[in-house]
Amino acid sequence: MNRGLLLAAGFATALSSSALAQSPFDMPVAARNGIMAVIAINMGTLGGMARGKIAYDADAAQAAANAIHGVSMVDLPSLFPEGSDEMSFDGSRAGIAIFDNPTGFSAEWAQVQMAAPILAAEAANGKDAMMAALEGVDATCKSCHKTFRAPK
Repeated sequence: MNRGLLLAAGFATALSSSALAQSPFDMPVAARNGIMAVIAINMGTLGGMARGKIAYDADAAQAAANAIHGVSMVDLPSLFPEGSDEMSFDGSRAGIAIFDNPTGFSAEWAQVQMAAPILAAEAANGKDAMMAALEGVDATCKSCHKTFRAPK
């Protein structure tokens, strides 16, 4: 019993020590990378349908659009604390321009937040409607990445 208690105490100490050693940027960077992954996966599905590489399926298009709409509701700019740019934090592709121009970055995300519900409303209304609505999200993503994302 004492051995088990000692093991548990050692394990708890190791966990708390590793938690203390984490960077304050680990969680926001992981969260924003997760949001971007959700968008990328679902844009891939919709883009594949738009290009004819995947057969248009209203249910799959709606599910993908709903996922994009869902993550668009997150306050993404809040997940970019000062010091979490690609030059300061390993694993980040956040360009320094985000921190030099936070108003512009927030405006780009606001465009996604306006375009995503339109995509969700149109995704299941046929391929042409989905493609027209997809252009709004796609154009904003490309513009934001061109301006604010660091190269690989």
